[in-house]
Amino acid sequence: MKRPRVDVNLEELDRIIERGTQAPLSESESEKLKTALHALAGMLSKPRTTEKTENVLEQAEITSA
Repeated sequence: MKRPRVDVNLEELDRIIERGTQAPLSESESEKLKTALHALAGMLSKPRTTEKTENVLEQAEITSA
């Protein structure tokens, strides 16, 4: 299953975080941070695999068995 593309503007996220230290975040700012965080979490929990990675992982399992 292909993950949806999420465009992240790091400078904008940095500004949102900085403003968050001074005042509450707006709803749109909060949504941007949540979207970026969820995209990152999705990438970490489900690493992208390629044929090469699968072969390497299979070899590692065979060697460790």
